[in-house]
Amino acid sequence: MTRPASDELIRAASYLKSQPYKQRDGYSLVAMKQGYECVGSPLSSTTSVLVGGTNGKGTTAGMLYMLLRELGYKVGLYSSPHLESLAERCEISSHKIVEADLFNMVLYLERTIDQPLFHQLSSFELMTLSSFCLMAEHNVDVAIVEVGMGGEFDATNVLQPTVSVITSIGLDHTQQLGNTIIEIAQTKSGIRRCGMPLVLGVRAHFEPELKVFWRSLKHNPLYLVCQEQIHSGSYPGWLPSRHGLVSSVIKENYHLAQKVIQVLSGLPGVLDAKNNTLTCDHTQRVCHSLPNVLRGRGQWLTVDQYTFYLDTAHNYQALTAAISWFQSNLTSDHDNTLEKSVACLGLLQDKEPQTILSYATSKFDRIFLFQSLQPRAYRPPFVNVNDDHHSQHLTYNWSESFSEAMNLCLNHMAEHKISACFVGGSFNTVALFIKYIRKRWQVNV
Repeated sequence: MTRPASDELIRAASYLKSQPYKQRDGYSLVAMKQGYECVGSPLSSTTSVLVGGTNGKGTTAGMLYMLLRELGYKVGLYSSPHLESLAERCEISSHKIVEADLFNMVLYLERTIDQPLFHQLSSFELMTLSSFCLMAEHNVDVAIVEVGMGGEFDATNVLQPTVSVITSIGLDHTQQLGNTIIEIAQTKSGIRRCGMPLVLGVRAHFEPELKVFWRSLKHNPLYLVCQEQIHSGSYPGWLPSRHGLVSSVIKENYHLAQKVIQVLSGLPGVLDAKNNTLTCDHTQRVCHSLPNVLRGRGQWLTVDQYTFYLDTAHNYQALTAAISWFQSNLTSDHDNTLEKSVACLGLLQDKEPQTILSYATSKFDRIFLFQSLQPRAYRPPFVNVNDDHHSQHLTYNWSESFSEAMNLCLNHMAEHKISACFVGGSFNTVALFIKYIRKRWQVNV
């Protein structure tokens, strides 16, 4: 495909930013399906895995991408959201994707799709179509696609996946997906296809009512990953360093990714042409690749005397798991006591922030909150510009920006000889930390 002039790429980038992120008219795949057909249904003949769920879908998709790459396949990965660059949303194992590739593909879509239809597409739909086209252009063996939100009406659901995966079910996005576990499960189950395998992670069938729901579905071979299998499984090659303990959730997602590969290998003509046995060497290489592919998910780094633990977890279920992982890295080997620690959090208004704070209060020596520029950002009810909100009796410090919060956090750590800091609450928080640490210490994450 011919590379357009730079001003055309700038125009494409500006157009993407100007479009609403999601569909204006709510829950409909009509425009997306028409757009997908206009560009020739690019992944229709490609082996694909569609990964949905409340939590863990990005990690599981990333694990699948890394494992299949280690087994010698040319793999494409589509995930969202991104931390710094739109190019993070599309990875191809044989080719480095840059933003210009995506903007170039948006221009191709503009030329190919009827103009009224093109202008109906949201930025997420355009990104999804562009990534699918790039994967097809590079002739990937397997396309791994992470669902954006929900399942049934998500733009990614135009695919006809070879295998569908649901990592977990929890109460999140209730305004859009439903107020009960079963209503949410019904929406997420919309990514399955008649007669094709459906693989469920441990946290997708942990409740008795969920077990009944999944078993009531017809026309799908059902594969379950159980907690007992994970506890009895071996994980050769995981980082042994005390400041690198891999979280239990990442181990669960690794086991789920292994199960998906087993299922794919059992389907005629899909992966059976290659050796699909995962070895200790594969696991070690995947483990060392985690920070590159799963940036900000269960990631840690040490700068000077400080160790920072990053996680993009943003709802109660995910954040409590992330904080548990954080604390497992701080437990003293000789007396089982915890080191003092702090947190820098940027929470979202629609993710039970007060419940999260109630939980986190007992876990950290002090919590540093800040006002994100996101429209959904949480602002605590106790904050008033005239309040002395840095007074000693408060568990929280409040700042108007991330850099101010992080500066206060580091000052507190230095004063109280604290070395460990948890950073999370949203993708935006981790993205801001990456920029901050690059500017302050010239460190790339």
